[in-house]
Amino acid sequence: MRDVLEARTCSGFGISIGTGNALRALFIPTAEVYKEDSEITPIEKVDVKQFSVFAVSWYTIIRNILSAVDKNMKEKILKGRGASDVIAVAMNEIEVIHALSVSEGLTFKLLFPSYRYVFGAYPIVEDGKNDAIRVFRYAQQLKPMMDFDNNHNFALSSNGLLLSHINFDLLNSKSKGMKVLESHTGKILEKKAFTKKYRQKDTYTFLPFCPELLYLLGDKSGLIKLLLKPSLRHKVVSVLSQAKISPNDNCSRIKTILMRDNDIGDYIRGFSNPY
Repeated sequence: MRDVLEARTCSGFGISIGTGNALRALFIPTAEVYKEDSEITPIEKVDVKQFSVFAVSWYTIIRNILSAVDKNMKEKILKGRGASDVIAVAMNEIEVIHALSVSEGLTFKLLFPSYRYVFGAYPIVEDGKNDAIRVFRYAQQLKPMMDFDNNHNFALSSNGLLLSHINFDLLNSKSKGMKVLESHTGKILEKKAFTKKYRQKDTYTFLPFCPELLYLLGDKSGLIKLLLKPSLRHKVVSVLSQAKISPNDNCSRIKTILMRDNDIGDYIRGFSNPY
């Protein structure tokens, strides 16, 4: 299986294309950049000096590695073949990111939370139900051979940068000023742009990104089941729109407003915020 993994689609740094393209926003490529249809995906370079910490999710590293191999091979890997090879390739990618971070004066942090409390609070899809949960559970079984932060409410400084596709990480109450680096696109998102991670981003752009709304509206990751039927999701948005909510509003205000509604309030009362 190691030869299959070594032949995965890479870009920029000899690492999986999703991660490699993201890193192009921060670092000068050290290897060939992948060309799709003879064109290089444009990535806007940013000043890396604005950040002091670069945190990377183990789940995202594994997700991007599996996304860069043939679908048939990915299926065989998810069924248990070549686990030690996947760990070795993932650790190699992490060492590359670590070295790049240190070269730019960044503190590197590897994140590997269990999300036990988070998954207990949210309506998570059943194991094996979709690709997202299968890849997540697979990554959860593989332990990185490097020191990691296993706290789901990890702390980053206000000028920290996070590479993660796990949208729960965006709720982090100890890292309120952090920005997020998207895989594949290399786009850097500030908090006001986190609303694009809700299930229907175009409808919800005026809302803040908060635990209660992620619970009610779902997200794009494929990990959270939709809790409300369409009419109730529409009502949530309508009630908050009438209250003139903005992306900068406090999440406690969101909860207070929704608790006043008889239909929505019952759902909110049953939610315990893990952050």
